[in-house]
Amino acid sequence: MDADYKTVENLLFDRGQERTLIDKLLDRRDVERIKKLIAKEALTREELLELLYLITGIETKLVNYTEDDRYILGKYYAWIRDFVNAAELFYDVQSQIREAMLKYDEDTKKQLTKTLEYIRGLLLHDVKFAIDVFLFLSRSTLSIDAKAFEMLLTSKMEYEYKTVGEPIPQPSGIQSFLRGGR
Repeated sequence: MDADYKTVENLLFDRGQERTLIDKLLDRRDVERIKKLIAKEALTREELLELLYLITGIETKLVNYTEDDRYILGKYYAWIRDFVNAAELFYDVQSQIREAMLKYDEDTKKQLTKTLEYIRGLLLHDVKFAIDVFLFLSRSTLSIDAKAFEMLLTSKMEYEYKTVGEPIPQPSGIQSFLRGGR
């Protein structure tokens, strides 16, 4: 009995799904993912590329860029892409060095590993720093003439109706009696 009501409650009040148009435009999950990736100390190559592509898809839906803004941010994005390209190249070189390290003694392996980790840390720091600045620049333009928020506040309403494969269970016992049933 309680399980049936839990099912209905979960369908009606499912907090895990974004429901509003604003939520769909801003896609909070992407923003949270960017925060997690930036906070992560060591990124894999896949995470690095994911971060690169996430930064251009969120707030750009709302920003009212001028031609100058678009030029500046586009140029800065190209610089970020160069940083990411250098980091990708490093990942390739790192794997080649690790393969070659098999023939070295343990001290040399430890020193090479330590050096590679240090270089990777520097490269990832530079990428994250550049992405932080890019996000600041792109987000700070959101407030100019409040265009982004004006669009959100004057946008249309959107309703979402869920269809459920199973019929909603009918109450029984005392709950049925209180609702006028048998």
